[in-house]
Amino acid sequence: MNVSKNISSRLATPDDLLLYLNWANDPEVRANSFNSEAIKLENHRDWFLREVQNPRTLLLVFEYGGTPFGQTRFHSEHDQSLLNYSIDKEFRGQGLGAQMIEKALESLHESQPHIHSIIAKVKADNHSSIKVLERSGFAKHSEQEKEIVYIFDYGL
Repeated sequence: MNVSKNISSRLATPDDLLLYLNWANDPEVRANSFNSEAIKLENHRDWFLREVQNPRTLLLVFEYGGTPFGQTRFHSEHDQSLLNYSIDKEFRGQGLGAQMIEKALESLHESQPHIHSIIAKVKADNHSSIKVLERSGFAKHSEQEKEIVYIFDYGL
């Protein structure tokens, strides 16, 4: 089955605040984050509502068969963008991560064509994200004991 035909994306809206909070506070997401503390609603609300309106941030919600399953966030400075993403626990392990990232990269390139490279930082023991990034065309840039930095270059 080619699941990519069933994947769609849309811009996040203020109505997605709790969806993002639930994804962010998933225990596995917290464990794979550089800051593993649970996120409080009031802190998240302020951050999320600010980011939805930020012209340097692109927040995308991904859906599979009409059901939200993941999100990407690009925060851009100059000609670079920092990628963060997560996938709902019910959809992990189904090969959706790389497809989601690839579609997100296309959306970023269409909306912000001045961006030349994407940076993704991942914990060195987060093997799932490492596989997703490598399948999505990211190349390892640097590695430290606890962090690996990947870069995707549009080749412009």
